[in-house]
Order: sequence, then structure tokens, then C-alpha cells
Amino acid sequence: AAMTQSQVESITITCNAALSACENAAEWESAVQLLSSMQHGKIEMDTITFNVAISTCEKAGKWEKSLQLFSSMALGGVRLDTATFNTATSACQRAGLWEKALQLFSLMLASRVEPNSITCTTATGACASSGNWMKALQLLGVFTQSEVQCNTITSNALISACEKGGDWRKALDLFGMMDTSRIEWDVLTFNAAISACEQGKKWEIVLQLCDMMARSQVESNRITDSASISAFEKCCEWERAMQFFGSMWQTEAEIDTITCNAAISACENAGEWQKALQLVCSMTENLVELDTI
Repeated sequence: AAMTQSQVESITITCNAALSACENAAEWESAVQLLSSMQHGKIEMDTITFNVAISTCEKAGKWEKSLQLFSSMALGGVRLDTATFNTATSACQRAGLWEKALQLFSLMLASRVEPNSITCTTATGACASSGNWMKALQLLGVFTQSEVQCNTITSNALISACEKGGDWRKALDLFGMMDTSRIEWDVLTFNAAISACEQGKKWEIVLQLCDMMARSQVESNRITDSASISAFEKCCEWERAMQFFGSMWQTEAEIDTITCNAAISACENAGEWQKALQLVCSMTENLVELDTI
């Protein structure tokens, strides 16, 4: 006797639950085998079926299989939703396939599937992580115009992309945009902005960022401190470097070899060899590891 629609749906739901179990157990091969069994058994596969299978493969780093399943889903006429595109784009990000990620985003818009903040993160992240920061910024503009709210992770990735691209002005523009868009700053946000200003030799802005960081109650870390002192060193502001270094001692901030080297280099470049020697002595007294730099 032919199964009723309710029975068909029940079997699909059971298989989807089994696929979710595979995803939770990181068993991507089992998920693919189950999907194959469903296909051969002519069991109805819906959007959830494919989404879970694609996600399982993506999390396992099997981006080729993820994209293959995406193609099978599209060719089979199964409805693609926001989660489908987001997971496939994330697979592209893992593989560094930024052009494919853009193609998926274009297909998403053409299919009238609504993008969200995760779409923004994965699409721009695919471009930024591949070094195509200009493309990432262009995408951000598209998302902003479509009123899709980007999140802290996305914004941080873009600021970092600007820093790597040597564009400190654009990094600060994005930093300011986060504030106007009410996107929360975190330590990674400030670190990326400070590093961008360090490369641009903008020590005054670094001071402003450090002040904003304190007022925003965002706790700094070693990367923050090293980048800040390095900015002073590059601008021959050895006194600023020493003041900053001194405040680190007072607040009992964690000081490592890189931070000390930046402060020593600032003194050395300014011809303040006695100050540099004092720092070396402080390093040995406080058991900070010395290196050859």
C-alpha cells in the first residue's frame, strides 16, 4: 500500500533528526552516506535535510562536498533559504574561494532570498580573508544600503583587512561606522584600529583610541599594548612610549618580550641608550624573557 503524505513526512523528519545527530557528532561521512541512502530509497529530502548535511561537511572543513551538495540541492529544485546560502558561503570562506562566495551572494539576491548579518559576515569574510579587502568593503556598502545589520565579527574583519591593506583612514571610517550603527566594539576592534594607525604612524590617534577603549570599559591585552608602543616607536615618540610602558607596570598589565622590545627600540632610536639599558634590566628583574632583537 502506498504511504500517506503524513508517513512520508514522518520518515523525512526521522532522517533529518539522524542527520542532526551526525552533525553534532562531527560525523560528516555518516551524514553523506545517510543522504545517499535517502536518495536511493526515494525518501523525500527537504531544505532541512540538505542544510544539515551541508553544515556538517562545512564544519568538518569538507568545502568541496558542501558546495557539491549545494549544487545538488539547487538542481533538484529543493528550496534554498538564507541558512543554505550562508553555510555554502562559509565553505567558500574556508577554502579562500572569494569569487565563488560573490557568485553565491549574487544568486541569493537573484533568488530573492533575504540576506542577514551572518550573510554579511561570511561574504565579506571570504573576501577579506583572501586579501581582497576592497571587494569586502564594496560588499559592506551593498549590505549597508540593503539595511542588513552587520555585526562586530564582520566589522572587525573589515577593519583588519584595511589594516593589512595599509589604509588606516578607511579602518577608522569603519570604526566610526560601528559606533553610528550601534555595533559593539570589542578588544579585537580596537586592536585592529590601533594596528592600522601604527602602520600609518598616527600616534596621536592611537592615544585617542586607547582613551576610548578605557572609557568603553574594553580591557586591553598584549596586542593592544605592543601595537601602541610600536606606534610611538615608529614616530620617534620615545617619551610617550616610556609613559605608556610605565602605566602598564602600574596597572600590572601583562608584559611580554614583544612589548618590551618595542619600548627598548623607541629609546634606542632616540639615542636614549641609558633608558634602553634600564628596560633590559627591568626585563631580567621581572623574569621577562630576553631575545636577540
